[in-house]
Formats: sequence, structure tokens, C-alpha cells
Amino acid sequence: MIRLLDLEDAAYVACLDQQLKLHPDLYVSEHIHLHVFAKNTKLFQFWGVFENEKLKGFIYHSPSRANLTTYYYENETAKAEISSFLEGLLKQKGMLMLTEVTLDGDAEQNLQLHASNLKLDRSSSFIRHDLNQKNDFALTFRSTEAAPENIPALAELLKHAPVGEEVFPHEEAFLRLVILLGKVYIIQEGDSVVSMAGTSIMSDEAAIVDFLCTSKLHRGQGFNFDCFSHLISELVREKRQLYAYAVRPGVLRMFYDVGFKKIGTIRFRVLTAA
Repeated sequence: MIRLLDLEDAAYVACLDQQLKLHPDLYVSEHIHLHVFAKNTKLFQFWGVFENEKLKGFIYHSPSRANLTTYYYENETAKAEISSFLEGLLKQKGMLMLTEVTLDGDAEQNLQLHASNLKLDRSSSFIRHDLNQKNDFALTFRSTEAAPENIPALAELLKHAPVGEEVFPHEEAFLRLVILLGKVYIIQEGDSVVSMAGTSIMSDEAAIVDFLCTSKLHRGQGFNFDCFSHLISELVREKRQLYAYAVRPGVLRMFYDVGFKKIGTIRFRVLTAA
């Protein structure tokens, strides 16, 4: 049986929290969302897969982020229920972005949905910062921390990211939450933001580093590394465990240089209803 979890019900939250903690690297994003955005069901929803009142899997769905959807199942029964549920959700929404993380050495969880068309299938490295890594960051940075008044300029920068690179969410409402609940460092030129690095989500214990972007006209000047190293130095100082999904080789090298290591792969599939 699949049912929507009431995130105001402490028993459900504790049950889901316990399951997520069994896989701290695999479901770090969902765990942060559960605790940081716990009661904002406009941002995301969790469905639980129950057998004899025990949680055997879950589905995470975020309408505000291009219908981003992740899932977990413990057995074939839960897998079949999730597949059927997602087929219905795809028919209802018209499009889903399935994200599937596989840690190195683990078997891949990969659902095949009927009556769907594959529009995008892309994988990138899933990386984690080594907390024992010692970094000699600059003592001063050109970048400054973003404020709510920078949101329109941030949205404009992300909206015009060069074709072929990451597709960044640039809705102003989402960026407002990113700034209020995370960290973003920027370099400005006049009223424009020309480079940025930030966290997509963050809790007291962990953060996912994202939003590395520089306008095409301002590349090759070290702007993005300044924003990036400023962000990492602050997050490390606060003793958070850091993760990232890196697509571009140049960006991946930048992460490796400050102590990130590959621990798995994340696959993005965009499916539309047939």
C-alpha cells in the first residue's frame, strides 16, 4: 500500500528518518529536505510504501523542481508498487525527472516505466568532501554572500547559462529559499551577477553544493573559483558534510582540488507521458 505521508505526524517522520539514516550518502538530499522543509508540502511530498504497517520504500516528489522524483524500495513487491504509482503520476503530470543515485559497488535501482518517452538520459559523478582534507584557502575573497535583493540578477544569470551545461532552476521563489536557507556567494558587475556558487539545500549537518555558474563573457578570470572556494571554506569551517553532483570535467577537477572524492553516480532521466 502506498500513501501520502503526513509530515506533521511525528511517527511517520521518525519512521522515514530512520530509513533514510540507513543510507546516509544515498539519500542525503531527501534527508535534508525532510528536516529543513518539513511542513512545506508545496515544495515536495513523500509517499510511503507500507507492508504490514512497516515502511518498505518511499517516493519523493518535488513539483517545484521540474517534477523531480526519487524513490527507494526494499523488495520486489515495493518495486512493483512504486512502478505502478509513478506510471500514474507521469500520466497526471505529463513529465517526470527521475534521479537515481548508485554508490560505487552497489547494484543500480532502475525502474522502467511503461507508456513513457525518454527525453533525456544523463549521468554525472556523485562526490563527497573528505572531512580530513586540509585546504589553504585565500584569506580574502572578491565574492560576497548573496542577499534577497540579488535574486532577480541571480535568476537572470542562471536563465542564460550556456547550452549544454547544467540546467539550473531559476524560479525566483525557489532562489529565495536557496538564499534564506543556504549559502550563495556572488561576484557582481554593476547591478548584474556575473558569477556564483551556492548550496541547493543545506542542513546543520550536510549541504549539497550546486549553482556553479559564470556568465560567458566573464569566464577565464577566476571568478567562479573565488565564489566556489569562498563557499567551501565557510561550509568546512562550519563542519558540514559536503556533497555535489558534477557534470562538466572542469568543474569536477575544481571539486577534486579541494578534497572531494567520487563515491557514486547519479542518473537523470526526463520522461514524458506517451
